[in-house]
Amino acid sequence: MQGKRELHHDICFRITIFVPPRNNDNFAVIPIANREMNLLGKCIYCNELIGEKELTKHLSGHLEEQVQTRPSMRASAFYIKIKSGDYFLHLLVKDNCTLRQLDHFLRNIWLDCCGHESCFKDIHGSFAMKWELGQCMIQGMNWLYQYDSINPTKLFVSVIGRICLAMKKNIIILSRNEPINFLCDSCKTKPAVNIFSIHDLFDDEGRYCAECSDHHTQDCPGYKDFLTLPIVNSPRVGVCRYEGGCIDKERDQVLHAPKILN
Repeated sequence: MQGKRELHHDICFRITIFVPPRNNDNFAVIPIANREMNLLGKCIYCNELIGEKELTKHLSGHLEEQVQTRPSMRASAFYIKIKSGDYFLHLLVKDNCTLRQLDHFLRNIWLDCCGHESCFKDIHGSFAMKWELGQCMIQGMNWLYQYDSINPTKLFVSVIGRICLAMKKNIIILSRNEPINFLCDSCKTKPAVNIFSIHDLFDDEGRYCAECSDHHTQDCPGYKDFLTLPIVNSPRVGVCRYEGGCIDKERDQVLHAPKILN
């Protein structure tokens, strides 16, 4: 593992950052072209927009304050980061939460389109979904989560730390990347709202704003035979039949072009 660096250390709270190795074929990085870079996440505690590189350290400071003001001797939770390409989630998850419950959360916020199979795994194999996080997670552990084996979306899961803190909910979103601004592949000026799946699959030129979507459907004779999907804030964008999640919809940014009348 590379770049090990301790940030905080006390009896109940310790965080160490582990930078995953590069050039690992087991973990997919999704390329995103022709969009404005805006990799920021809003902190749940102070509502500030923080850059991705500083976000783990920033959230760690707030979590340390939480531990000091309301510590728990019996309850604990894991601080985990989940990333795929430019998309990321920072989560606080109860240690008695099962992998199946975490799986359902990831499906509902980022992934589920047709009920495909999914799994958590490391270099030794897959984990049983009935296991609780406290039974299989330790600080510094890195996992792969995969949804759908045919058109897979892969997420890299990093266990940042374990915290002595009582929680009412099983999973709390500490931060999530703000919606990424894709530009229309046609006019190059307006935000894209749709992906014409057949074009995006073969030439990475399938993202259109509302106006250009209208023009394209008239110019492209085969558009009715292929899926038109909305631009959403998810690594599953443009894949299979994914049209957005049902958790944190405000930041999902589901933008549909107006319906086109035949």
